[in-house]
Amino acid sequence: NGGVGGGSKDNPYLQDHVYEYKEEIVPQKLANKIMRLREEIATEWEEDLQLLIRENEEMWRSFFEKVREKGQDAQAHLQMPAFEHDVTGNCGTNYRGGNY
Repeated sequence: NGGVGGGSKDNPYLQDHVYEYKEEIVPQKLANKIMRLREEIATEWEEDLQLLIRENEEMWRSFFEKVREKGQDAQAHLQMPAFEHDVTGNCGTNYRGGNY
């Protein structure tokens, strides 16, 4: 019953939207891009692993403080994630949010 995109079959203003293009793949350029991305992700992992270490240390500090002070951590209001999970800002590659 329907034409292109759900419109009327005989509508002269609706046309199929088929686009073709050719892209030349240059292996050396592709390999360079992949290696640059690998380097960026490796650098992010180095940074993120350090942040994980700091967050882990803070979790243990808070835990032992609560044990000593019967459930109270006087510095709990100072805690925050070491890395905000906002991938919309300038925080590295688009893959960083999935890393950490």
